[in-house]
Amino acid sequence: MKQQLLFALILPVFAGFLFSCNTKSKETMNDETTEEAAKPGDTTLVSSAAELKTLMDAGEGQGKYSVEDFFRNPEKTRYQLSPDGLHFSYMGPHERRQNIFIQKIGEEKVVRITNETDRDIAWYFWANPKRIVYVKDDGGNENFHLYAVDIDGSNLKDLTPFEGVRIDVIDDLEDIDEEVIIGMNKNNPQLFEPYRLNIVTGEIKQLAENTNPEEAISGWMTDHEGKLRGAYKVKDGVNTVIMYRETEDQPFRDVLTTNFRETVAPLF
Repeated sequence: MKQQLLFALILPVFAGFLFSCNTKSKETMNDETTEEAAKPGDTTLVSSAAELKTLMDAGEGQGKYSVEDFFRNPEKTRYQLSPDGLHFSYMGPHERRQNIFIQKIGEEKVVRITNETDRDIAWYFWANPKRIVYVKDDGGNENFHLYAVDIDGSNLKDLTPFEGVRIDVIDDLEDIDEEVIIGMNKNNPQLFEPYRLNIVTGEIKQLAENTNPEEAISGWMTDHEGKLRGAYKVKDGVNTVIMYRETEDQPFRDVLTTNFRETVAPLF
């Protein structure tokens, strides 16, 4: 009798517990379905087990590659979008050397805008929607020159036609269509100095001097208007000196010196 009474008392509680669990399970499933639907893309496009096995099986065996295939240049690489969003560019082989190709978005026609055959183009960037700047050395001497060319392949110009001189780009000045700021070791092979360069005319203007090898300026910084106003150098081998000037016509002055225990970097 007691067992029957105890069972009668427990049964409603157990039934209520099952109903609660079932309700929560449905709520959880609904939440998961809603969460799954909220995920971006199509979540049903995951590879099946059979497809994954096919891919794994393809990697087995004794496949061999020729040396030519292993070391050859990729067909298309280093894609970039033009500033106006109308074209894209990439690097690809032409006579076994990496050159630049342009294609208008939505069209099939491809235009090769460079004809370099002695040496690969090292890298490039869009200076404005109509002109591209690229870097290449001569026969592997690593004295990189800066070139500019229109996106139809015309008006190619060597912007730094100096023998034995190497360049780097300090600021591509993305808001100024026809200028970049570069560094060149034109006056002293050991020291790079900053120049403002017109990528259409080739006009060049030195922006500051870097003449002391013992305290060489190793970095330059521009403001939001493309003016060269900051620099830093290493002093006594362990101290970093940050320098500043109000305008490009003024000399730099030291504003902060830190030792090897401290690291500081300006934010513009």
